[in-house]
Amino acid sequence: MGFTTSNESLTTSNESLTTSRAFSRSSSRSRSSSGKKEEENKFSSSKENEEESSTTITADDYVASAAKQGADQQIHSEYPNLDLVDSWVAFMQHHHGAVKPLSDWTRLWKGWCQRRANMSGIPPSKRHIHTWQCEHVLQALGRDEETATPDQRACQMAKRLNKEKS
Repeated sequence: MGFTTSNESLTTSNESLTTSRAFSRSSSRSRSSSGKKEEENKFSSSKENEEESSTTITADDYVASAAKQGADQQIHSEYPNLDLVDSWVAFMQHHHGAVKPLSDWTRLWKGWCQRRANMSGIPPSKRHIHTWQCEHVLQALGRDEETATPDQRACQMAKRLNKEKS
């Protein structure tokens, strides 16, 4: 009798396992199909937003844009020793025929120049902070390293030079 009871419970547990698996499959199918629909909606709305916010252009169009001129100024201030003309020629050869949004071109161009400078060993420039003993203050006051003193005049000159744009 104990044997038949265990068979009955085994049959019952197999049936519940089968029912459980079937329910799991159907709910995962409905979740995956609704997840796919949500993903499609996200993709289509982001695609629509992308089309509305920026039109795609070629690198030839980007070269004449104000965005590239602004990027060139930033790059030149950060890496004054980088040859931008040579960098642009290499960039154009690499991206020949590509069509991208304006913002992508700017990001790619800045990244290209940064990597090129790093590979060439060109360090980024650091803004000089004038002090009472730096060469610029000493030159402006007609002093040299031997006659440098941290007096009020030297400190004021350093402060004034730091306020000016370099």
